[in-house]
Amino acid sequence: MTRTDTDLGRRLLTERGMHFLFAHGGDPYAVMLRAEDEDEAALTARIKERGPIYRSRPGAWVVSDPELAERVLTDPRFGAELPAGHVLAEVNPFLETDWTAPPSTGGVALDGLFVRFDLVRDALRPAVAWLAAEVLTVPRADLAAYTRYAVAAGPAVDAVLCAPRLADAHAVVDACAGLRKLVPDNALLLSVLGVELAATWAAEAAHTLLAEPARWRALSAEPVAAGAILDNVLAERPPMRLDSRVARADLRLGAERITQGDEVVVHVGAAGIGLRGVPRIAAFTRAAAATVLAALAIRFPHLHLDGAPVRRLRAPVTGALIRLPVDSTAIDPH
Repeated sequence: MTRTDTDLGRRLLTERGMHFLFAHGGDPYAVMLRAEDEDEAALTARIKERGPIYRSRPGAWVVSDPELAERVLTDPRFGAELPAGHVLAEVNPFLETDWTAPPSTGGVALDGLFVRFDLVRDALRPAVAWLAAEVLTVPRADLAAYTRYAVAAGPAVDAVLCAPRLADAHAVVDACAGLRKLVPDNALLLSVLGVELAATWAAEAAHTLLAEPARWRALSAEPVAAGAILDNVLAERPPMRLDSRVARADLRLGAERITQGDEVVVHVGAAGIGLRGVPRIAAFTRAAAATVLAALAIRFPHLHLDGAPVRRLRAPVTGALIRLPVDSTAIDPH
């Protein structure tokens, strides 16, 4: 291990320890950052009880009021830049861009899937990344590498607010660096955040449907319903729970005075703002999630759960499902 790795590992452990320390004091935002299988609905209610905006123990201002949230996400005095010492700062995949990603219009390749497979790992994530590559016109020769990097870079979305393990940090940094070699900087937001949110959203919808297999079969009979299903899931479990910004100037937000450099975090679920914080990739995210969800329902109408779902550790932003084992054989009702 190099000295750099030693220093980075120590810093990540310190940040993680502080999350636990602050959470021990009962602050609901700090408990969210701890991301230890928390009761999301209860935490959302507790954050709302703190008022439209409050100063959390970790130091961030937490916004739950819809009007204040809209202001934070649209006012250019709030930026999305990462702190200079952040683990992702050198390969920042969340650069602001003037380019708006269009919705994907192509079909989905669902190759290599057998009777039993993992719906998230083997199908949803690679298929969504493939659609992003199509939008970005990634050359066929680079398609496999792009898909691999886009999927591997997904945990960067959670790493913005929650320190990852050292090995995971290296994997994300390497994946983001790989993407930078294949696509221009203005495509990074789609390749990382867009792919991650679409896959997370589709996985959450699939999990909801598969809990009652008849609902999955109904989707296979009427795949156009995928969009409405996703919209319902968005209201209950948005794929992006927290949206972090940095104040670029001293200003007033509601009744609070915000100082330049302060972190301001919008609680997306509490504010009920869906994907309005990421308008440049929202159309792609919804279209890609709907396309993949519908394609899977058509291809596998008898899909049902074949094991326990697994969520990503240290994922306060997405709460993402990373494993969803399924079986595609029809179940004899007798």
